[in-house]
Amino acid sequence: MSTSVISGIQSIELEITGTCQLRCTHCCTNSGPQAPAGRMTREDWSRVIADVAELGIPMVQFIGGEPTLSPHLPQFIDEALDAGLGVEVYSNLTHVRPSLWGSFSRQGVCLATSYYSDDRAQHEEITRTRGSLDRTRANIAEAVRRGIPLRAGIVEVIEGQRVEQAKAELHRLGIKEIQIDRMRRIGRAAEPDASTPTAARAVRTLLSAPRVRLPRRGRVRLHPQSLHGRRQRPRTASRRDPAQRPMGRDDGGRAGAARRRLYPGRFERLRPRPYARLQPKAFRARPVALPWSPRVNWTTCAAALADVSTHRHSRWAPAVAATPRHLFIPRWWTRAADGWELRDGPTDTDRWFEAAYRDTSLVTRVGPLHADHATAADRPHGRPTSSATLPSLVVGMFQHARIDDGDRLLDVGTGSGYGAALAARRLSDEQVTSVDVDPYLTEVARKRMSETGAAPTLDTIDATGDLPYEPASFDRIVATVSVRTIPASWLRALCPGGRLVTTIAGTSLLVTAEKDEDGGATGRVEWDRAGFMHARHGDDYPPGAAVRLAKAAELDGDEVTRGPYPVVDVANAWDLASMLEVEAPGIEHEYREDGEQRVALMAHADGSWARATATGNERPTVHQGGPRRLWDALDKVRDYWLSNGELPVRGARVDITPDGRTFLGRGKWSAELR
Repeated sequence: MSTSVISGIQSIELEITGTCQLRCTHCCTNSGPQAPAGRMTREDWSRVIADVAELGIPMVQFIGGEPTLSPHLPQFIDEALDAGLGVEVYSNLTHVRPSLWGSFSRQGVCLATSYYSDDRAQHEEITRTRGSLDRTRANIAEAVRRGIPLRAGIVEVIEGQRVEQAKAELHRLGIKEIQIDRMRRIGRAAEPDASTPTAARAVRTLLSAPRVRLPRRGRVRLHPQSLHGRRQRPRTASRRDPAQRPMGRDDGGRAGAARRRLYPGRFERLRPRPYARLQPKAFRARPVALPWSPRVNWTTCAAALADVSTHRHSRWAPAVAATPRHLFIPRWWTRAADGWELRDGPTDTDRWFEAAYRDTSLVTRVGPLHADHATAADRPHGRPTSSATLPSLVVGMFQHARIDDGDRLLDVGTGSGYGAALAARRLSDEQVTSVDVDPYLTEVARKRMSETGAAPTLDTIDATGDLPYEPASFDRIVATVSVRTIPASWLRALCPGGRLVTTIAGTSLLVTAEKDEDGGATGRVEWDRAGFMHARHGDDYPPGAAVRLAKAAELDGDEVTRGPYPVVDVANAWDLASMLEVEAPGIEHEYREDGEQRVALMAHADGSWARATATGNERPTVHQGGPRRLWDALDKVRDYWLSNGELPVRGARVDITPDGRTFLGRGKWSAELR
């Protein structure tokens, strides 16, 4: 999308879903419990948010339907804040998931809601939903208790509506900005059988500024006030009170200033970032081909990497653009037919820059052998034990942590040091601590970071054990190694209300959680997928996996059956593998194809194993042995999937006790990680 700065438009409404719990008589979009979410995907909305920032529109308003019903709302809020936008969520506040309060409490976020009457029967007549007034009132009180800026609009829908009494009740609840408006005949209210002659659309006056609306179907609509440069003044507006005036053209476009007066300090961190001044030409267009040449300054390549690994208005973009990634990966491993093959950057600068400045992971250690210590003749076999993670994933993990300017960060898994260097540039050296179990990794990362001007604290520690830090030392913990359960030491090191981000070992499940007052944590499995190497406790992972899988390929087994489903490559079926790992942890997998012949192997350290063979998608012959039937466990997961339409692990609630016991739950399904 070709963009340029647009002046005059102060906000944009993004209708991220059409679904709503209520069935209001005056709804302009015919939203309701059965209304579709819309055609726009999460990726579509993410691109829109990035474009809004580039267009110079200072604020985004998430609407619906009911925006809190979108599972991606927390991610959209994060992306908007990361792009330097102000955020308002227009919600009916009838139900707020516990995890959403953390998003709503972030600097730069405010809420808006509609209210109709202080009388329960009258309010429910308009919403056509029993209990709606009590739930909205309770969540208003909770938002006020948490100090979240909140505005309310009262729309006159029916004759005799208790508008003034509703306004007085909102004042008692602690809301200072309350606006009143009538309705227009649009949407459901325009239907011939509308319940009242005045039933029509409730115009949102909570963002009284020229704005654009982007509905869930993706078609842009300019609001009339944007086209004609004028808008109706809300009935409660006062010319003498700038905080209550419409923030449109009559205030010289100073919507942000008026909003800051109304909510002092709330938007103080939303300052323009210097990203566009670093490499303007590189940032304004996504390159078709990156300029690999030893004659090209690395900053040009880093700027191009920033453009492809994060959006150009991200607060992380300047850090990516200013960090020479090639210095952290002078040598790396690539797969070859006879093992892993060494690549040496300084001897082939073109290939070095091409590898280092692409958004991809590079393996730097196989088994106990680091590429820095290898010779060209070395062909190690085994599992990767360290790597330089692809920059977009590193940035994504930091974004999930919702890191603010003053936060103290513990980075678990130093690896190449590139991620810690980004964090130090985004924050400061004093705010970042990075740990790794491997003394060579922390030593060489310290040296290479010093060459880039970064000097965070680096410690050699097995982070799954005790940590040598005072309790509540960190506001954020981000792990780029995976763990089976959350270490209790992480919870002790995290401050109350602090946020941790990690992945579950053997899965693609990305967990975010915030520390509770009792020392535990509550969070969720995000919809995003991420996978990292298991946290190791020594020089290499325990041996034996290859031997167990080799035996599974040859043994006849105690039981031979016909499986109901085709052979599948479990390790690369991410959701299936994640669910199986939660239900039956520790299974190792191997998959082979020879023409139409497919073979899947499974093995476990307890001696259980399985082998399934088939031609194409035919039902497989399954051999199993040992104390457990591993293929049966896999079929059980596939049964659940077919019966329920999806697997429950992604999007599940996460509860962590102070001693690190980790529980997942969604609907009727629950499991404890072991």
